[in-house]
Amino acid sequence: MEATATLQIGKMPDGSPAGSTDGSTGGSTGGSAARALVQSVEALLAGLDVADLTPLDRADCLRSFTVVDGMVAAARSRVLAGASAGGSRRSRERSAELVRETGMSGMDASRAVRLADTLTAVPAAADALAEGRITTGHASALAGGVSWLNRGAAAHDGSLIDAACNQSVDEFKATVAQWELVENGDADGRRLAARQHKNRTAH
Repeated sequence: MEATATLQIGKMPDGSPAGSTDGSTGGSTGGSAARALVQSVEALLAGLDVADLTPLDRADCLRSFTVVDGMVAAARSRVLAGASAGGSRRSRERSAELVRETGMSGMDASRAVRLADTLTAVPAAADALAEGRITTGHASALAGGVSWLNRGAAAHDGSLIDAACNQSVDEFKATVAQWELVENGDADGRRLAARQHKNRTAH
């Protein structure tokens, strides 16, 4: 597969530095780099010919897009981990900002903020996602399965990231669920089962 466009990190498609502005857009270096990224990716994908992909090329494309998806998710999480434009660090305000600025659904925005907070608390997971060693699915499984009370423990337990790097997303979900039970002192799941039974019979 021949690439007709080349992504140059830190440069606009016309070769100008990513941090430069034309006066009409203004903004910080970070904002300029983000706009440059969109233009560069657009140029690269415009030159992607999928009509005659070989099986090897197709597999390479799918893997590459998955890695890029993780890189973008990790970068977005870095932005979301900070205070909102209004200066608030509350999850609700940051989720609302994401909905307002991107059109994302409220549920997806809440998940994105939870992912951002989890990656902030577990830097090894953030690094693995940004480097393409785990997927967004693995990161989401970690964010959804580890309670905020146990994020500190997750940050100090390298076995979780090792598992994510070597397991499918479905397998990792089960690993995280079991890890959470152990951290909560319920390794055999009896307490969870009892609570679930109590909740069912109470209604």
